[in-house]
Amino acid sequence: MEHYVKSGVESTKDRKERAFRSKPFAILRKTKVVDTEADHLFAVLDHKKGRDSTHHYLKRLHNFALHLGWLLSSVMAEAAWPSIRRQSFVALTAAEHQRIVDRELNEERRQFYEMLWHTSGAHSDIANLTSDDENAELTCLCIGPQLRELLSRLPTEGPFLTKTSIEKPKHRSSEFSRRCKVLVI
Repeated sequence: MEHYVKSGVESTKDRKERAFRSKPFAILRKTKVVDTEADHLFAVLDHKKGRDSTHHYLKRLHNFALHLGWLLSSVMAEAAWPSIRRQSFVALTAAEHQRIVDRELNEERRQFYEMLWHTSGAHSDIANLTSDDENAELTCLCIGPQLRELLSRLPTEGPFLTKTSIEKPKHRSSEFSRRCKVLVI
């Protein structure tokens, strides 16, 4: 796990490290790679705290060890891996978005949520948007009256969302999740 965590970009390393600290992976921490059996993998997958991400990281960890030659053959055949229990996600409705915006007391965070709504941009893209980006050659975005009004309230130089742009993506995501939970969305 330690070697696998060291690979990839910084944000990916952080996610992998967090996943491997979770309770399901405690089962594997006590097991030598060469002693790993399918029962160990099933125990991780069957753990009551296990989620889709547990399945994802376990399979990637297994493949990592296999590709490095730490395992001479696959511990579990491809067909034996259980299927992922995918959650279904539904986009926010206009009413739910409005509830989030109305409840948000922090002006910049409210602007961030409005920018996400009006542009359908990714959290990181919108958080790092600057006044220079507005007129970039490759930008192809129809600016309607609501977005134009929002842009008029944002700084004309530098980042539009100064505090939001320096937050880590995981913190922005957690804050949005908390807001949705509080509002039962």
